[in-house]
Amino acid sequence: MTNSIFPWLSVGFAVGESAEIRRVLATGPNDKIVYQVCDAGGDVCLLLKKEGILPTTITEAESFLNITFDETEFGGECFLTALFVRDNAPLRIAGIPDRTDFSSASQLCDLADRLAQLENASWGDSLYFPGARRTVAFGKPESDEERRRLAVRLLTGGVGDPSLSPKQINAINPWISPTEIRRFYRTLGISDKGIEKIRNKTAHPPEEFSLPGQPALEKFFQEQVIDYYYRREAYEKMGVHPERGILLYGAPGTGKTYSVQKIAEFLGWEMIEVGMSDVGSKYIHETSLHIRRKFDEARKKAPAIIFLDELDALGASRELSGQNHKIEEINELLRQVEKAGKDGLLVIAATNRLNAIDPALVRKGRFDNRIKVCFPETKEVEAALAHCLSTYPYAAGLNLAGIAETLTGRPLADVAWLANKAGYIAVKNEKSQIDQECLEQAVKLLLPVSKSSEFIGFRKLS
Repeated sequence: MTNSIFPWLSVGFAVGESAEIRRVLATGPNDKIVYQVCDAGGDVCLLLKKEGILPTTITEAESFLNITFDETEFGGECFLTALFVRDNAPLRIAGIPDRTDFSSASQLCDLADRLAQLENASWGDSLYFPGARRTVAFGKPESDEERRRLAVRLLTGGVGDPSLSPKQINAINPWISPTEIRRFYRTLGISDKGIEKIRNKTAHPPEEFSLPGQPALEKFFQEQVIDYYYRREAYEKMGVHPERGILLYGAPGTGKTYSVQKIAEFLGWEMIEVGMSDVGSKYIHETSLHIRRKFDEARKKAPAIIFLDELDALGASRELSGQNHKIEEINELLRQVEKAGKDGLLVIAATNRLNAIDPALVRKGRFDNRIKVCFPETKEVEAALAHCLSTYPYAAGLNLAGIAETLTGRPLADVAWLANKAGYIAVKNEKSQIDQECLEQAVKLLLPVSKSSEFIGFRKLS
């Protein structure tokens, strides 16, 4: 995020005797940007906007850290600047999990002591000064769940699943013991009861999940995905891990992306969509780096679904780069998929060309399940149409079977479009509900003239 933000003081601007502003390392707080931490060569520079700074920020920083801020005018604004040696440079707390040099149990426990003092400020946006072992408060407090998520990210080095237990955290990062993890939680006022609260928040019975038009896929998600998270404790006691990866394949327009959106919505998880053709690069190693970054982004939002669209593009678009590059990229994806489950991620991929995918990607332990997604049959289209219409006012006695027969073999997106367009037509004609005439007019707009004319002329719809 910070790489696309320009320093307030221009690049090359001199600070101190031998330092100059370079790139931005961190900014905050999210609701009102009042500080930047910038690379200044061998040093690190903290910039504070004088206007809008919390009243006690400067006083606290100067008294805690025994430093003096210099005033600098630039572009008609007044900034306060201070230089730090790199080891003592301020860290935005939300960025600490991304650092490999901040990992010892003692460091984390000390950080917990500092966070506990930030009751009325943001944990993530506040600054931590490792040399002085002090924090300076910024921003508004997060919700309890967001604070738990940040705590888990700090303990695991980036995994953002707030439902992880101390035992699960220890499995990810064995250098911190369950006892130290519990002490970390106690210091922050986080209880194990909060874990169950978060888990139960999205734990709905599998039978409540509905995927109109795709009964086979609906049953798979109910039995193989939702049931695991609904009865997660029982599965974990048995030692059963969640699905590592699911591959949906079939013709374009069969509803693969839509089904992933629905399962994410039902679980209450964020869906991170990654077009595999978009992460590709002609430069050596860059594709692997893009893949890793996408999974790292998803981990911060765990539990989450990472959706890999056009999976076949990973292999199909690498031919010009050489076989070694292709192997490296596939191996990177394999590594990410294999460890995704313990990081609170469900990986679902989609392809229109199953035969174009590297065989290594579809072995067990990677994409555990391959599900063919077909165009729905007429009865399934009728069910999908009835489901879509249920969100609109509609007249009784509609003949959906005839319309469903005409839509059979078309993308399910057409069904949703048709229902919405019929509602639009109803309003335009000053009707209070969708009637058969509205549906017929929507069909004429959707289908080619010859097909819609045949449909309207030879089938009685009302």
